[in-house]
Amino acid sequence: VETAKGPIGITHADLPTDRWDADLIGRWNEEDIEFVQWSFARFTRQYKQPVLGVRALIHGHTCVSGASTLGNVNFIDTKGGSPKHYDRLTLLDLATLQVKARL
Repeated sequence: VETAKGPIGITHADLPTDRWDADLIGRWNEEDIEFVQWSFARFTRQYKQPVLGVRALIHGHTCVSGASTLGNVNFIDTKGGSPKHYDRLTLLDLATLQVKARL
């Protein structure tokens, strides 16, 4: 997503590299696609290396009690299908990267 302050990437779960590259995304192999859809690796390891090529990256899939950030990667799934089921959906303002609402 293009914003006034730079592009923001959005994936379901994770990114298999530390670089957002739109040209490479279309050439991901099956393993990369699985990673993007189902990985918890970045959050589980608390990996803080920023992702290059984007101002920020936004992930769902990993259920968190409140929006959290590692490097420039934002985790906003506060409702999800986890047994922990948190109480609200989180919306992030793409202009400011601040939580806009918890519904």
